[in-house]
Amino acid sequence: MELDTALREHQCKSAVDKPLYYTLLRETGVLPPDSPPRLKAFRMTGQLSPAQLVGKYQIQSPAMRVLLTAYLAERAPQLDYVSLVKLAATLCGLFWQDLERHHPGIDSLHLDPEVAVAWKERLKLLHDKHGNPAGERASPRSKLLTVRAFYQDIARWAAEDPGRWGPWVAPCPIKASECSLFKETRQRKAAMDQRTRTRLPVLPALVRTAETGRRITRERLEAALAAAPGQIIRVHGAALVRRPGQAGRVYATDLATGKRRDLTYEEERAFWAWAIVEVLRHTGIRVGAPRVWWRLDSPQMLLSGWPLSSTVPPPGGTTV
Repeated sequence: MELDTALREHQCKSAVDKPLYYTLLRETGVLPPDSPPRLKAFRMTGQLSPAQLVGKYQIQSPAMRVLLTAYLAERAPQLDYVSLVKLAATLCGLFWQDLERHHPGIDSLHLDPEVAVAWKERLKLLHDKHGNPAGERASPRSKLLTVRAFYQDIARWAAEDPGRWGPWVAPCPIKASECSLFKETRQRKAAMDQRTRTRLPVLPALVRTAETGRRITRERLEAALAAAPGQIIRVHGAALVRRPGQAGRVYATDLATGKRRDLTYEEERAFWAWAIVEVLRHTGIRVGAPRVWWRLDSPQMLLSGWPLSSTVPPPGGTTV
């Protein structure tokens, strides 16, 4: 019974952060008394410094490592950490690391035209971990815009601090016209519209599936709540055995597969899938359009993705 209780505690939603073997090592004294209560504490490295971000990409040129570290440190106060990581990935990984891979020994921002053109062509493709092309990049122009801003920032800062940034000023190999997102935005909009036209005929089937899933999981959960631990439940063609569960959770063993099922989670997942489908269907909003706020202390959700205007209803009318 103790083993079953421990397994149920450590093999549900907290299994990743608190595995059973780590708890046993800590409680039996194998690990130091001051060790963290969860293994996740060892896996979380925290935020990396600009130098550590650059070091991840193994830049060969010492001078470029210094420049990239200084540039990220200069930009860091203006950016959140996620944006800083993405900036480092573009400049250190997609830009300079790629140049060093194809042009060993390069250590200057002065790029020959043929070198710049070849890099732009490679940027259009995604590559796997072995360096083989794996498909086209969705937004190469945004990466070009980041590299162009890198060159322009250095040129602007050199006017204020020539001793520090002046030696790195170089002609930008990317033209303004190459960074225009107008064509890319139109292509994305056309792809979204085509995807909507393609999937619209199956919307009724999606609505029926979501509603059916919500109803079945709710009835299965209600049947399990009415049963005592160890009692067999037969509902919607499934034979389940109610198991003792944690507070607020209902577990059952599927007799067909022998696996444990979290009926509370299944009902919650089906409900929110149905809710999302219904909200999107009735409001017409799409991903990227609405602004959604959730209140953690209440089930209230606020949606805002369209302008509101004041309207005076006609006599006898009703404002909706």
